[in-house]
Amino acid sequence: MISNLFKKSNYLKVDPNKPTDKAINRAGKILNASGIIIYPTDTLYGFGVKIDNHDAIRKLYKIKGREKSKPFSIMVNSVSQAEQIVGTFSPEDTEIFKKLLPGKITLLVKARKKITIPGFEKLEKIGFRIPQSKICERLVEIADGPISTSSVNFASSENLADSREIRHLFGKEVDLIIDGGPVHSLKGSSVIDLTTFPPRLLREGEVLLEEIEKKLGIKLISDIKRKFIITFVCSGNICRSPMAEGILKKQLDGTNYQSMVEINSAGTLNLPPTVAALEAVKVADGKDVDLTRHLSRPVDRRILDRANIIFCMADNHFDYLNQNYPEFKDKIFLLKTFATKKEILEVSIPDPIGMSEKVFQKVYHEIEKQLFRIMPILLKQISAYLDT
Repeated sequence: MISNLFKKSNYLKVDPNKPTDKAINRAGKILNASGIIIYPTDTLYGFGVKIDNHDAIRKLYKIKGREKSKPFSIMVNSVSQAEQIVGTFSPEDTEIFKKLLPGKITLLVKARKKITIPGFEKLEKIGFRIPQSKICERLVEIADGPISTSSVNFASSENLADSREIRHLFGKEVDLIIDGGPVHSLKGSSVIDLTTFPPRLLREGEVLLEEIEKKLGIKLISDIKRKFIITFVCSGNICRSPMAEGILKKQLDGTNYQSMVEINSAGTLNLPPTVAALEAVKVADGKDVDLTRHLSRPVDRRILDRANIIFCMADNHFDYLNQNYPEFKDKIFLLKTFATKKEILEVSIPDPIGMSEKVFQKVYHEIEKQLFRIMPILLKQISAYLDT
């Protein structure tokens, strides 16, 4: 942290598309005084320091708990600004930069001259971003040069979406948090290595491989193996959703789709990790479905973001997800009403918790019947996704 001047009001809420002069000027003063800010990008929140300031970079490594051998990506506003750091781009790299940026992409570029940034001197390539974001554009301008764009998290931890959680975890560690509202996806930027030809896709983030290839007009090298992710949601994640998870896994067992699909479940209640209900375990075991290793977990934005499709067991789960995570509404469905034009009088699968084993058997049978019903549609969606 820097002077007390900056400690007094280290939180500002802004519209990231129309950042106020007050917020930008405040950030600029802090960056130019060796401070650290947190700011919204077009993907995630980022830690920002001036990349030519050794003390600020050292403090940022310490906050994140990150190994110094792992460099940060750098946010610039032009090819020429990036060239001042790594040397003149090849014509091919320049063309790719102009086709893909600004955008939700990080480009790794070969260093063609000695890097003078503290801690970056031995690097052979550096990652650059030009986010499609007005606030990012203005931050680079007010800082009078490139700044870091490292995701706000602890090293080796998941990305953070909620600005309130970010403030709780890092509010005392940084000099300013610019709150641009919740992040709607945790995928981050797609990362492309331009030091090979064809370029290699290292991470498929917000921008899909096909979209990148279409913009560039070439095929990329990619070792990324996609999976179609299906998530079931109930209340406590100890009865209905784990049964649905187990049933679908069994239905896909031994098929060509088994290795292409990830199936999981979660609950709307914030329970501690809990084993599946004994009756659910017994009923599932009678159908050769093993729930003995299941532990419940509460649903969160990260789980929903990863999923390609989300099936709710009852209407209260459907309502909960749509009210709390409206950004995912296009992939949230009720299991009983999915892919049917029939009028369904009872859209919910009843909660058997506290009931007899016989009730659990009826619920298990209903879930199994619904999954068999939707299987042809589900397989078409899986195939279409994996073929893209």
